[in-house]
Amino acid sequence: MASRKDLKKDIKFVSIELISECYVRFIFNPSKEKEINELVNKINKLNYEAITRISHTVGKRNRKITKAYYKDLQNYFEKGLKEILEELNAIKIA
Repeated sequence: MASRKDLKKDIKFVSIELISECYVRFIFNPSKEKEINELVNKINKLNYEAITRISHTVGKRNRKITKAYYKDLQNYFEKGLKEILEELNAIKIA
């Protein structure tokens, strides 16, 4: 398993890339400012919650519990990313 430090860096990287894509969409479609700002807020919330969950791992001494915890975290993050990407793809570049 990757270190917690590397996992946090990866999550931050993905979040920054998504936010960058949101602002690219805004540049080409300024009429969608409200929707894009809502997406950026969702990305920030997802990033904060994932980083917080990594910082407070459950079952540090029990390998099975820890593995299940990180698997759940991965599913949570992927589900959030999928929802955000669907909303982002709905905003067409004009």
